[in-house]
Amino acid sequence: MLREYAVEPDALAQHPLPYSFVMAFGSHSGRYLATLQSSSKWRRRVAQAIHTMREQGRGSARALAQCEAWLEEQQNTASQTIYVDRTGSPYDGRLSWLENALKQHADDPFDAVLTEDGRRGTQRIDEAHDGQSWWRAVQSRRIAKKPEQYGDVFGRTLARSHSVLLLDPYFSPSSRHVGVLGELLGQLEVARGPSVEIVCLCTANNSADTFEVDCERRLPRLVPAGVTLKVRRVEGALPEKFDKFHDRFLLTDRLNVMVGYGFDSPFGAAPTTTLAMITPEDAMELRSWIDDSSRFATDVLWVHRRD
Repeated sequence: MLREYAVEPDALAQHPLPYSFVMAFGSHSGRYLATLQSSSKWRRRVAQAIHTMREQGRGSARALAQCEAWLEEQQNTASQTIYVDRTGSPYDGRLSWLENALKQHADDPFDAVLTEDGRRGTQRIDEAHDGQSWWRAVQSRRIAKKPEQYGDVFGRTLARSHSVLLLDPYFSPSSRHVGVLGELLGQLEVARGPSVEIVCLCTANNSADTFEVDCERRLPRLVPAGVTLKVRRVEGALPEKFDKFHDRFLLTDRLNVMVGYGFDSPFGAAPTTTLAMITPEDAMELRSWIDDSSRFATDVLWVHRRD
């Protein structure tokens, strides 16, 4: 559901509506900018392209000013939530930005490489609209409840995330759950040192006297080296707007998704479940509810880090 785009700096500088274009990126849409180098170096390339265009008398003064204003906003690190970096994909300084992008695209495809003119098999930046399948945001999907299906749809999101929260009110370290959990943990990019937290409700399904023992017995083998896994129980009920019996949530620093029928894989013929992105505001409300220790007593039942 996460989509990655390599955007040529010169192409953004020449876009007639640059602010509208960059506002299409972020967790609300699932689209992210892959800058190849650090985001600050990519922005410096955009600024240099703007300077060159002004010197040459090219481009709309209004569009260039818009682009500069956006670059200024991005100096605030809190605003830098639209970029992804690809660990293990080094930038070759001997090649141009586009040559690097095409090299990475061949090894691990982006959803598109965007340039001004669509040269060398890229897409034109001014053709990025919802009528294009390579640009259209994927807000929902329906999948079979099989571990490999969860891994396929969430793989890129998890590989680009530093923190992952699974909110599953009825989670238990049973064979129904560990298959999907193991698949999800296997998608993490361990070079990021990611942390994963599972939050469930205090229910008869996970009573403290047996739950911790079951976690210790069944979960350590699932945790990749360099990953921290924490399981926490929360007393109380979910906020009413989220309190649907089967709904579960995957909250990351990239995407936030509602899973309509649980993070488990039943035996026999697998039913299907619907995955749907939720808004950043709803994700924040869920996180606030989890962390509101003034209203809910929470206990950390189990923590494991495999070095």
